[in-house]
Amino acid sequence: MTADWGRLLPRLTNAALAALWAAYAWRRLDLWQQTGEWVLLALVARNAAVSALFLCRRPSRAVSRDAAHWAAAIAGTLVGFLYGGGEPVLPAAGAALMVSAALLGTVASLALGRSFGIVPANRGVKNGGPYALVRHPLYASYLAFDLGFLLQAASVSNGIVLASMAATTYLRARFEERVLVADPEYRVYAERTRYMFVPGLL
Repeated sequence: MTADWGRLLPRLTNAALAALWAAYAWRRLDLWQQTGEWVLLALVARNAAVSALFLCRRPSRAVSRDAAHWAAAIAGTLVGFLYGGGEPVLPAAGAALMVSAALLGTVASLALGRSFGIVPANRGVKNGGPYALVRHPLYASYLAFDLGFLLQAASVSNGIVLASMAATTYLRARFEERVLVADPEYRVYAERTRYMFVPGLL
């Protein structure tokens, strides 16, 4: 019975997460039909991809049991919901950046494929597509998207949320690498792919 539950729980968790992201994608599709804003359609693509990946991702070879690693992953996933209203600074540039970032996030998610996850784990090393340029293109897309939002809705509180997002995203990337560096394939990949988020810069 315990072994059966051990196999069933991950499947139920993946199904619940897939349903959550699918609901988010559906809500954005409904808003896009009402407003015609392209950023919403780009978010539909990104979140639909994530929903599908939760259903097909492979079991982890290794997963962190460090509470700080899990806290950073959960905080980095949820902190974006704290954004509020603000004043537009460069709304057109912000919208373009958000659409581009959401599309990059879709591509990066699909490049991860069955290795996709939230908490630090090793589900297989990916080094193709955007991962040939930087080690964490998906996280880079999150930060670019949030920066685009700030350009559309600038405020002190939104700036604080963006700074918090940047901090938790950096920690997530570092914590993931502490798990992945145990894999010789990842060590070779990390030596070859020097930058974490932006080629030639960071």
